[in-house]
Amino acid sequence: MLNEGRIIVLDGHDGCGKSTLARQVARLTGGSVVKPFGDTLGDHIAWLWGNRRFAAADELARSSIERVLQREPGTLVFDRHWATMFTVLPEHFWSNWGEPPRTVLCTASVETVVRRLTERGEDPGDRDEHAHYLTQYLKVIERCPRSLVLETDRVGLDGCVAAISGFLEENREDLPGRDDPARTS
Repeated sequence: MLNEGRIIVLDGHDGCGKSTLARQVARLTGGSVVKPFGDTLGDHIAWLWGNRRFAAADELARSSIERVLQREPGTLVFDRHWATMFTVLPEHFWSNWGEPPRTVLCTASVETVVRRLTERGEDPGDRDEHAHYLTQYLKVIERCPRSLVLETDRVGLDGCVAAISGFLEENREDLPGRDDPARTS
């Protein structure tokens, strides 16, 4: 990934608090929230993998992230990224993505997901499908050595922000603008 040090990923299933926390992290870091799979692009990617056109979905998702990295300056707080795609792509596509950037996985109980989706006027969907994807996210996050898992329904907003702040501080050598004489990039 280009300029990986300027990337912070918030990923997870629908209704787990990604967007809310992404805005908070952008404020904390002075970064910008980006949604590489937003609007109709995300629908198109979902249509591709839903029709088992995994190579096309993989390429479109990766090129969308590459486009964001080339067009947007500064620290980027991604609202969805690699983990979302890994929950739907067969594992042999994962190597195309390289080493995952530091990632905060937002998760919650199925009951919380259904409640949050309903509160924002969305179809709450199928509970079993939610349970499947929540489990998939927890499996794929194990691939990321620089990750934090937040149960957003067990930790309030302030607690989540504090945990993310601590996580970023632990990974401060990766933050843009920090001088580290040991780095040679």
